[in-house]
Amino acid sequence: MLDGGAKGRERLFGMYGVPGTPQFKVMCREGGWKHIWMANGGREQLFNLAEDPAETRQRLQDAPEVAARLRLASAARLAENPNSARALDKDGALLALPESERPKQRIY
Repeated sequence: MLDGGAKGRERLFGMYGVPGTPQFKVMCREGGWKHIWMANGGREQLFNLAEDPAETRQRLQDAPEVAARLRLASAARLAENPNSARALDKDGALLALPESERPKQRIY
């Protein structure tokens, strides 16, 4: 890829926590977009990093089609591995668990 002989990835994924638990999160980057799914409460975030590199403006309301596409991409990626597939519900969508209070601390 460095010398131009290979294509770059279409998407980049990151995961935190144990799949199937409230602490689990999955992130999907595609171009300038970044989508984050949090199992705890089934919450999500969407940012346009090209316009907002500090991730201060939530874009879920004005770009729902982007959020839906990246949500599906994350679910497809998780389905590739039996361990990470525990983060999916019976229909293959990202698993939303009841919201539970967590200590307020920075994750590094």
